[in-house]
Amino acid sequence: MEEEQVISRAIAWLRSYLDAQDNAHSGPSACPPTTARIQIRRWIPPSEGIFKMNTDVGVSSNSGIDLGCIMRDWKGDFCGAMARKERGVCRPIEAEAKAILMGLKEANRRQLSPVIVESDCQLLLEN
Repeated sequence: MEEEQVISRAIAWLRSYLDAQDNAHSGPSACPPTTARIQIRRWIPPSEGIFKMNTDVGVSSNSGIDLGCIMRDWKGDFCGAMARKERGVCRPIEAEAKAILMGLKEANRRQLSPVIVESDCQLLLEN
């Protein structure tokens, strides 16, 4: 399957999912419907000699926190990854911070330096 076909199907699935969520929450006590802005972003390699680490988390009050990171070099080659599940509940920003710290420790262990950190939590990256 071509890359554009995969992207088109994923976007169609996401729209269908969001529509179903809006319909499921349309009762009198429901939250107002949400709109999603779908943005497709490509991974952009860092400058030569620099590594890039991407992190993400999943937070659930029922199942805890899922932390993940992946590291690649300037050529896009895989250099390492980690994933970890933690029990308990915390705010999403705290989970994002834990994922970044976990990834930086792993990058240090693998002697990957310098490292650019990418996360969907801009608040952490700006401070």
